[in-house]
Amino acid sequence: MLTYYLKLYFCTLLAFFAIDMVWLGLIARGFYQKQLGFLLRPDPNWTAAIVFYLLFVFGLLVFVVVPGLQAGSTKKVLILGALFGIITYAVTHIQAHVRLFAYSTLSCKYTMP
Repeated sequence: MLTYYLKLYFCTLLAFFAIDMVWLGLIARGFYQKQLGFLLRPDPNWTAAIVFYLLFVFGLLVFVVVPGLQAGSTKKVLILGALFGIITYAVTHIQAHVRLFAYSTLSCKYTMP
């Protein structure tokens, strides 16, 4: 059973990382640079990035993938995935508005799913 969940975790991690790299590296790169360039580090904090990916994918598994597989429902996976995405992005952007003086409402508006 543990092997099954480890394989599921690894596959989810690879899929999420690939999608995120396409988003960050190709689709939204110029937008983030324009809207948040003054807040961006010249080099990523890889330790924080690794911790984020490991925790976020764990959340995806617990709240989206496993419940969807147990229900045998693609519809449930899509609904739970959309809710998980909306909630996690909303929390991130709301906290940025709370903590950052110069956080752009435009960046929040157009990066929300």
